[in-house]
Amino acid sequence: MVSTPSARTRVLELRRVLEHHNRRYYVDARPEIPDAEYDRLYRELQELEDNHPELSDPASPTRRVGGGRLEGFVTVPHASQMLSLDNAYSKEELREFLDRVMRSLERSDVEFVVEPKIDGVAVSLQYEEGRLVRGLTRGDGRTGDDITANLRRLPTVPLNLSARQTLEIRGEVFMNNRAFEALNRERKKSDEPPFVNPRNAAAGSLKLLDSDEVAARKLAFMAHSIGRMQGRPFATYTEALALFESSGFLAPPGRGRTSGLDAIFGEIERIYAEKHALAFDVDGAVIKADRLSDRQRLGETAKSPRWAIAYKYAAERAETTLKKIEFGVGRTGTITPTAIFDPPVQLSRTTVSRATLHNFDEIKRLDVRIGDRVLVEKAGEIIPQVVAVLKDKRRGRLKSIRSLKTCPVCRGSAARLEGEVALRCANLSCPAQVARRIEYYASKGGVDIEGLGEKIVAILIERKFVKSISDLYRLPRHREKLLGIEGFAEKRVDNLLAAIERTKRAPLERFLSALGIQHIGEEAARDIAAQFGSFDGIRRASVDEYLAIDGIGPRMAAGMVQFFRRNKRLLNEIQKLGVRPAAPKRVEAPDNPFKGKHLVITGALPTLSRTEAEESVRKLGGSPSGSVSKKTDILVVGEDPGSKVDKARSLGVAMMDGVTFETRIREAMP
Repeated sequence: MVSTPSARTRVLELRRVLEHHNRRYYVDARPEIPDAEYDRLYRELQELEDNHPELSDPASPTRRVGGGRLEGFVTVPHASQMLSLDNAYSKEELREFLDRVMRSLERSDVEFVVEPKIDGVAVSLQYEEGRLVRGLTRGDGRTGDDITANLRRLPTVPLNLSARQTLEIRGEVFMNNRAFEALNRERKKSDEPPFVNPRNAAAGSLKLLDSDEVAARKLAFMAHSIGRMQGRPFATYTEALALFESSGFLAPPGRGRTSGLDAIFGEIERIYAEKHALAFDVDGAVIKADRLSDRQRLGETAKSPRWAIAYKYAAERAETTLKKIEFGVGRTGTITPTAIFDPPVQLSRTTVSRATLHNFDEIKRLDVRIGDRVLVEKAGEIIPQVVAVLKDKRRGRLKSIRSLKTCPVCRGSAARLEGEVALRCANLSCPAQVARRIEYYASKGGVDIEGLGEKIVAILIERKFVKSISDLYRLPRHREKLLGIEGFAEKRVDNLLAAIERTKRAPLERFLSALGIQHIGEEAARDIAAQFGSFDGIRRASVDEYLAIDGIGPRMAAGMVQFFRRNKRLLNEIQKLGVRPAAPKRVEAPDNPFKGKHLVITGALPTLSRTEAEESVRKLGGSPSGSVSKKTDILVVGEDPGSKVDKARSLGVAMMDGVTFETRIREAMP
């Protein structure tokens, strides 16, 4: 059928009108038409496209057909790691961030985009030749759940881009306040528990196995970042935002582009003043370097990009009564007091009935007592804490809260280590410590034992199947007994045992991080694993050998040696049970110019990000660093290099241009 000009015109007009109303509903909180009218326009477009198939467009709102029920979600690696942002809470902290950026780039005219920070669920969309092929949750940052079928049902996720580009677009899925309140009203009518806030509602909705139900939840996606991309289709984030909007994405509203501390802080204050007019919760502002070449030069840490920061607005506060104190014990034995409130209070759209008091020094500083009226806030709008005692409202003689002498769980002795404020349980066999250590070991940040969460750990400890990490690898001996526990079906037990078995060859850096050694995070674990290459090598290392690694200080080095000395028996048991962590993959090539070399990069490389380049050097046995020193063997010089070149010349350091560096990397890699 040949379409008439009027049909084509009406189809294009309806698509434009529906996109306009999507923005008015999801972002501006000012819908101009009732839902029934929106549905009427949608059906009209659907009928026109059915009658004129030649006008069909994969990006049309009507092409978001459902796929029925899903069997489950598959975990898939991200094209590049999804990081989280560092936070700033004051103008001074923002100043420190800007100073670091300008020092690293060696110039002061750095432009930033300042935009509202959405309290949503991070997801990644992968497009190939302009077509949406995959959508993933953030997951652990390296892998995420494939929720493509659900994301395709969101009206603000374009199925095709305006240009045939291959790139990854990241952003937040959110539920605006209007949709959240309507959903909770429906849940109450059905005797279902209401969601505590829009973010939880969005997260729960994305993991539904019925994509039709997902579509009914009225979620929206807002694009705010670029992941991996093919070529360089744009030079700035501002240009990327223009692509986002021309392709039908929502982009952060009310954003500004500027430079300099005062101007940036002015944008942050403006967003705060305007945030209540938006349809969704905003808990801060995000400040991002605009030029992509600047981002590439700045690179990332193990957790966060160095080119962006989130400025968090002051938290809401609420008044309530402290009714009692409960004490928890962490994996290192730290005893943490928690305040229990009555009545619970509402903060940032969540109900708060308990909050941390951190330690007994904090209790003494606040002079908080059972029965006091207190002020509670959410630190970073995440962790509730008591921030003040309203002593003028204190009635009668309330008893002070005294420090404990014994562990509240095992009744073993409790004491402070010299130089620490934390009170610790000295009993390493304390059930609470054991549980927290096993939970940490099994978590996604550890060796990632799928199916071994807090509740399962508690059951295993209660039944005395597990008393330490090594006991996890003895669980196959108890298979029949596990099958006798309510809720432990054969498939569930076998899946758990298989997941545990797989961790026997966990990457060395993940295994080391999972042990929960104090002061040793993911980045330090990776550097240590790369330096020694085997778990036996790490166990035998001395303090001096640890100190030889860039970024490992005296406290960390001493802590490593002390940990392996104290836990010798446990670690021997783990190895006897077949745990052999996989050594970091190093490339052995006959012509490898980087093996054993200390290397520094300055300026932007032709195709590799700073993180990718440094990871390649590590795989080839080299040691990347951020500063030039007498130990530096090679300075890689990219575009727009800084003063590192002058320092390298003064020290006689060999230099290599970015093109040659990337060529040598490719030649050395298999």
